[in-house]
Amino acid sequence: MASISSPYTVIVFCRFEGFFSKLLALMAMAIIPLTTKKAGYLFFKLMGSGGGLGFDIKPDFARYSYLSIWDSEQDFVQCLRTNRVFELYHFLAKEIEVYHLQPKQVHGTWGGKQPFTVLDTENDGNQLAVITRATIKWKNILTFHKHVPEVSRLVSEAPGHILSVGIGEWPFRFQATFSIWKTMKDMENYAYKNVAHVNMITKTRSIGWYKEEMFARFIVLKKWTLKGSPRII
Repeated sequence: MASISSPYTVIVFCRFEGFFSKLLALMAMAIIPLTTKKAGYLFFKLMGSGGGLGFDIKPDFARYSYLSIWDSEQDFVQCLRTNRVFELYHFLAKEIEVYHLQPKQVHGTWGGKQPFTVLDTENDGNQLAVITRATIKWKNILTFHKHVPEVSRLVSEAPGHILSVGIGEWPFRFQATFSIWKTMKDMENYAYKNVAHVNMITKTRSIGWYKEEMFARFIVLKKWTLKGSPRII
């Protein structure tokens, strides 16, 4: 099994039910980043999701996620147990699913920074996760979203693809995708050998859709459910 990295990188998906819980989850998008600065994390992004698989331009007010980096697993667990804001957020959630990730390769920046500590370790059969994140230029937003259904279909049909979900601080413009693949080869075959996907990347470069972008690969060290049923995303 791949060795565990330090700092500790984790992405958490939460699903909410009922009008009251969904309303508070939406309000938390503004409140949590302001009230948890002393929670101990090194990096934190609370994100919403589009409809369907997360790629629809219409928001999904039931599904949210947060990507965070900590000095250690102990710091993350301690925050979950003692921080009132996170405690309330998780209490309101109907389902919570967690992925512990080890950064493997990163290109680009997120908000002007590269937050991940990359370790050059071998992957001993673990699944691979990929996060792609981009800030779409205002003038290209409508054109970008016209191509989203095609990209969503391509990735869902790719051999070795396990799951993918669209997320983002503001998915309409700050768009990200979290996907999981059986092997590195499966992901690379889709990324570099799928003709339709390669053509889409070429179009992206020629048009210049993005103001900022990042591509990151991770080894999935562990996944578990804190609350509710597994595979909520």
